[in-house]
Amino acid sequence: MVYRVSKVLNNNTVISRDEENNEIIITGNGIGYGKHPGMMIDHKEIRNVYEPRSRTFIRRFEKMVDEIPELCFLEAEKIRDLAQVEMNKKLNDNIVLALADHIHFVVDQYKNDDTRVMLLNTEFQKIYPQEYRVAQKAVKMIEEDFGISVKEGEASAITFHLVNSEIGNSSNDAIVIASAVEEILEIVKRTLHLDDDDELIDFSRLIIHLKFFVKRILMHETDDETDISLLLNPNEGVYEGISDCLNQIAAYTKNTFDHEISETERFYLLIHIARILQKKFKEAN
Repeated sequence: MVYRVSKVLNNNTVISRDEENNEIIITGNGIGYGKHPGMMIDHKEIRNVYEPRSRTFIRRFEKMVDEIPELCFLEAEKIRDLAQVEMNKKLNDNIVLALADHIHFVVDQYKNDDTRVMLLNTEFQKIYPQEYRVAQKAVKMIEEDFGISVKEGEASAITFHLVNSEIGNSSNDAIVIASAVEEILEIVKRTLHLDDDDELIDFSRLIIHLKFFVKRILMHETDDETDISLLLNPNEGVYEGISDCLNQIAAYTKNTFDHEISETERFYLLIHIARILQKKFKEAN
């Protein structure tokens, strides 16, 4: 593919076009230096190619390039690349803009000694552990590369951007999912008398299931109703209280999302919760 310059944004960023004549953004060290529209771009100079799906992304990128230092974009790309390798997931291009903007804000905040309300670390650590670990590494990278001390809560903010880039929905989804999962976990712990320090592998599986469960609710996806015969009595022995737990979860989703839990959803929630109760029962005996 031969790229030609359509517009120079700065020394390191230009706008070009792909084979279908769609606008794309190309970055690279000195890629725009001395360039004019129509000139060919040397592939050796290319660092990243962004293929936006809308002109909104192009216009936003142009605006941010004028306002945000190149170092912030470079740092954002480094964090994006780290996240994609460690999480083995493809993130959308918006993550670079979101992170560059956030890094610029963090650096300015440090210079001006400003403070602001931080996202809760506890929720993001529990609900998005993989993304949070990457975010912690990103915080260390920012500290080392910019020579600043970053507040602990910034790891949660970066986690939010990473999760939102995976989900691809509204920017509020990551917080809504984290909050909803936390609420449902509290219902499970309260109704079944489980301790906060329960770090069972089955608890982790429940959290993963709940993330997809809430995401499906937000996307208005429903399960086909199936005739499932439960193989255990949820009112006896180790399973005592599980029906009340499921009823309270159903009430929460109805009140919060106006979502009626299907029998299929109820069954899979029961299976995950039953595993936790079985493990707890075995350890107690």
